[in-house]
Amino acid sequence: MSGEDGETTTVMVGPWGEREVNSPLQFTPKRLVAMAFQTGRVIVTLGFTYVDVAGKRHTIGLVGGDRGKNTAIKFAPTEYVTEFAGSTIVDTDGTSAVKYLRIQTNLKTYEINEKGSSASDTEHPFRVPLPENSTIVGFFGRQHIVKGHVYSIGIYVNSTTQVVPLGAWGGDGGEAFDVSAPPLRLESMTIRAGNTVDAFGFSYVDEAGRRHIRGPSGGTGGQLTTIRLAPTEFVNSISGTIGRSFGSQSRSLVASLQIGTNVRTYGPYGRRNPGDDPFSIPLPENFCVVGFWGRAGNLLDAIGVYIGQRKSVIPRPIPIAYDEETSGNKDEESYPLQPTITGQTPPIKIGMWGGGFAAGFDVPVGAPPKRLDSVMIRVGEIIDAFGFSYTDQSGEKFTRGPYGGSGGSLTTIQLEPSEYVKNVSGTTGTWDGYPVVASLTIETNFRVYGPYGKAQDMHFRVPLPENACVVGFFGMYETNHLDAIGVYVSGCVPN
Repeated sequence: MSGEDGETTTVMVGPWGEREVNSPLQFTPKRLVAMAFQTGRVIVTLGFTYVDVAGKRHTIGLVGGDRGKNTAIKFAPTEYVTEFAGSTIVDTDGTSAVKYLRIQTNLKTYEINEKGSSASDTEHPFRVPLPENSTIVGFFGRQHIVKGHVYSIGIYVNSTTQVVPLGAWGGDGGEAFDVSAPPLRLESMTIRAGNTVDAFGFSYVDEAGRRHIRGPSGGTGGQLTTIRLAPTEFVNSISGTIGRSFGSQSRSLVASLQIGTNVRTYGPYGRRNPGDDPFSIPLPENFCVVGFWGRAGNLLDAIGVYIGQRKSVIPRPIPIAYDEETSGNKDEESYPLQPTITGQTPPIKIGMWGGGFAAGFDVPVGAPPKRLDSVMIRVGEIIDAFGFSYTDQSGEKFTRGPYGGSGGSLTTIQLEPSEYVKNVSGTTGTWDGYPVVASLTIETNFRVYGPYGKAQDMHFRVPLPENACVVGFFGMYETNHLDAIGVYVSGCVPN
């Protein structure tokens, strides 16, 4: 993959070492041209030259000190990086340093610094193999100002696909598994694990809003665990170990897996054994894992990931009425646009739209909404606060909020006995750098309320079939604005 022609996607992966990094590149890189290093006990300086998407050349660095052995790499016009590996160490004062780098291309392998040159250094290795349609086109990281060495490094990866594949880690046994459509958001993961990772599956939503279930692929041994991600939860790191199975057929396999999200860490699953090869894929704030690929037979032989731009929150479609399978290869499960909803149907949550990691609001546990009675909105330039009242399934009335700030003017929408909300629309955006719900419009069978606030770029809309209506809300808020909003949908029940 030369990276010179056609549409491409670029993501950031890493860093390894310290998590803190400098600002990302000003211009999106498309091709790596050259690299330069100074090395001593560790990588002292790192610089590189790249061509951006507009065809202009840029040189970054050297970004470290001014001492050490000089090494320069100039890539041939048809040369591209197929694997990036290295190691970091932790000094006695607790700071990290990049110790060793190995850059493998389609033509040759470049080794920077000596691996394991000091017995006192405990090295933490990393390795990023790249499939045919991906290559490394740039770097990011940070230098230690006092010590004068590179103490974190990350990579820019360019791919000809809509989302960027990385990996796979493991062996070449078993059969391949992959996504059937470019993934937009990862929804769940299913893992079977005992002394090793026996099987792996996942579900995701594609760009068209269709939900896909893949796997589990592998064997039936071990204990089954299903991880269901919350609407605002995303995977920001994958790590594990690669071991070997000895017997009639010796092969490499995934021995253990650990999955990190912005909310918590899941695992490790399987067993980490002495002598296994570790791998790790940390991701910067704006990127996340959106899907997986790999190989599996009676165990999980190899695993790779798809990296995409993190969406603050992606609305979830209305689920169809069937029991979701936890095994097999059911895929392309589509959500109907006109679900059958009655007054006896439990309310369904749709959304949220917006973003952030602020406080959440919802209906009380055990009191699902049956009918929406009123809506309260504080609004100025954006939606400052939001609240509502509803009647639950047992006939008890509840008031929730308003949640948010005290700015703007307050509007209360009191629904008439035979009035119900059949459409909610609006826009999301930012305010002083924070994600917000910028505008809202509420449409009933009688009239249209709003729009409230000032529209921004990201539009959303919840049109509903004739027999369905909005009966409640949930979302997220800060002390002075509404961050995100979702709806409860059920059959229409008049007062």
